[in-house]
Amino acid sequence: AFRAIDENPSASITVAAKHFCCSGDSACAKAVRFARLLPRHRHQGALDSLLGDIGTHGGDHQVRSLLLEAHEQDSELFTHIGEDIERTRLQIRRAISVLFAYRDGTSGSFPCAYSLATLLVRLMVRGGYEPSGVDPDSIARGLAAVSADSLAAFAAEQLADPAVRLPEPDADTLDTGVLALLAFIGETGRPRLTMKQLVKFTDAARHRCVHKLSAIKADTDETWPPPPGWSARKHGCIFGTCITPLTDFDSMTALGIALRNCLRDGRYHCAAVLGRLALFSIEADDGQAALALRPIADEDTDDFEVGGWEIDQLKGPLNDDPSAGCERAANELVRLLNETCPRPISPEEVDRRHRVLEVLDRSRSFNDDTAAAKQRWVNIYTRHLPRGFAKISPSAIVESYLDSTERDSARAAVR
Repeated sequence: AFRAIDENPSASITVAAKHFCCSGDSACAKAVRFARLLPRHRHQGALDSLLGDIGTHGGDHQVRSLLLEAHEQDSELFTHIGEDIERTRLQIRRAISVLFAYRDGTSGSFPCAYSLATLLVRLMVRGGYEPSGVDPDSIARGLAAVSADSLAAFAAEQLADPAVRLPEPDADTLDTGVLALLAFIGETGRPRLTMKQLVKFTDAARHRCVHKLSAIKADTDETWPPPPGWSARKHGCIFGTCITPLTDFDSMTALGIALRNCLRDGRYHCAAVLGRLALFSIEADDGQAALALRPIADEDTDDFEVGGWEIDQLKGPLNDDPSAGCERAANELVRLLNETCPRPISPEEVDRRHRVLEVLDRSRSFNDDTAAAKQRWVNIYTRHLPRGFAKISPSAIVESYLDSTERDSARAAVR
């Protein structure tokens, strides 16, 4: 490809379409972009070698294009690849799986999904991150959740101005919020986050989106059954300590207010309604505590069976350590529940959880209150990011992104 472009620059778009476009269409915008990028990187021997090593198997046009795009944004990327070409190939393919997860799982646009995949290539290659540590669903849903809660409101406010255009015609307001966040995180050169930090952030965000909770409350039942295997007679009172499963949003919020902890702000509500955490109130003679149990399951059966339970968190008031009585009762509850595991999840409960996921998937709506959006950014999201993010407002992130895309469009028009 490089040699053909060197020998006949006028054929560069045709060559780029053949090697980088999934349909081989020379009118494809991606082919035109790569035709411009290829000659600029011609002197990079590592790029030439790596693109050749990737081969010509089905789907490798996506691998090549993501790698080239990532290198365009981060010129030091190849110094982090080393000799492990196979690992790099796996990292890029994992990024591609996130691309499809964003499009299919959140109904997002291709430009947004592609920008996300490009950033993930940069983060994984730079940090030597193991591809198996990336959960496509968590990253895709997490970023969409942050936009719905905190960024899309400012995108809508900006785009209400007729002079401001959507940077990507296929992207909606929610996607624009994600694109703005991706641009901020993945600034040219070294990204602001590591892959490990992004995984932690998106996993947390996926369960903390206040706007998505509103959709769940409006479109589904606000209650859910106790965890599989629970028996009020057997587990409701252990060593004289009262244990109560939390099976609705109001009881979770009430316990959070009583203990003055994070249950009150909704961050665990999604995990509870989807069965990814089982929450309990524990009242002993020497104190009160909140208990969160995480189900243990095989990856292939986690939708249908609970293999066991483990303590995720056990906290007293103000997130202090629990009293001795609460801790003793919590450990005994786990032991008793695990005696009857593995435990099947009822078909009715599987259907209920799937309905909740459908509500989340089809909802492209967003919180349009900018004051609330700013507050949620501060109270919910910045605590899961490096300290520097606390100084940046969501409105500034969106404005910076829209300004930069306007400048890029103007430069392109001049060219």
